[in-house]
Amino acid sequence: MSETVSAPWFEAAAGERLGRWLAARFPEADADRATLVSLAGGTSGSVMLVTAGAWKAVLRTVAWPARPDSLNALRREARVLEALKGSTVPHPAFLGYCDDEGVIGAPFCLTGFVEGWMGSGDPPAGQGWTEEERHKTAYAMIEGLAALSKVDVAAVGLTDFGKPDNFLERQVDRWQAQMEKHRAHPDYGDRQLPGWDELAQWLRDNRPETQRITIIHGDLSFSNVMFANDLPPRLAAMIDWEIATIGDPLLDLGRALYPFPSESGAPGYSLAVDLSAYPTRESLARRYAELSGLNVQDLRYYMALSMFKLAALIEFNHVKSLHEEAGSMAHRLAAFIPRLVAGALEITRQA
Repeated sequence: MSETVSAPWFEAAAGERLGRWLAARFPEADADRATLVSLAGGTSGSVMLVTAGAWKAVLRTVAWPARPDSLNALRREARVLEALKGSTVPHPAFLGYCDDEGVIGAPFCLTGFVEGWMGSGDPPAGQGWTEEERHKTAYAMIEGLAALSKVDVAAVGLTDFGKPDNFLERQVDRWQAQMEKHRAHPDYGDRQLPGWDELAQWLRDNRPETQRITIIHGDLSFSNVMFANDLPPRLAAMIDWEIATIGDPLLDLGRALYPFPSESGAPGYSLAVDLSAYPTRESLARRYAELSGLNVQDLRYYMALSMFKLAALIEFNHVKSLHEEAGSMAHRLAAFIPRLVAGALEITRQA
């Protein structure tokens, strides 16, 4: 096996061991011609393309030595993808999970290769994609999310995948505690997030009843979906399932829709993609309700909660930005968080 891998723990012999591992499990793979190339990666792990003749797969692994949370996330992603096998939910096909670090130097999850383009990127040239067709991808994403909302967790063996009891009741305290961890860092300083406490109280006071418990992706947006290359617009796969759990599926809807504009003319709140010309969140929510059978009258709540959650998850970038040059992603994210909190409050005040 030849390899072009950036992971610091990867050694040349690992490529040969992976080739043998593939040969024992995938007879259609030409393991003697296998190659391994990095697609993406960071401090928490790497994503690699495996090719073996005409056979392709994607290998996701963790940095090694692995942090307990990153290793747990990898296992959870493998489990939920295996559970979705045979469902109508667009997802990368689960091929296998290896917890033997002796193969490549770290545990890994292997999934099918998805032909398509990232929703946060651009469609392939020469395929006839117009702006109108691109805007229709919003409906394709929501249709996939509606399919996910109908998965029977008991039927797919995921009843123990999360803690569904009192799911919504626990959310505000959970993310408030996460924010307090960030604030306790010795370098945090006197940074203020105006409206944070007001938003937390509104969420406590206006919590709706959960209508259904099922699998939730946890971070569904254009950054975590792939669309088919050809027309008409079609969702090829939802990707990056590492924070999936079971809970209220409308939290996924809230996360997906707050970046989109409102019928009232209010803008969405997005850092990565300008969605100002896309369908409105209300129009997308109606399509979701039609397909899922869920009532979406409390969409404001779920959008605000998902923004509250995201702010708590990424606030660590404030401290990180203090040690990086201006213009880094940490700086951009740290600057976006106050806007996210203010936007969530604005959503709570909309009729």
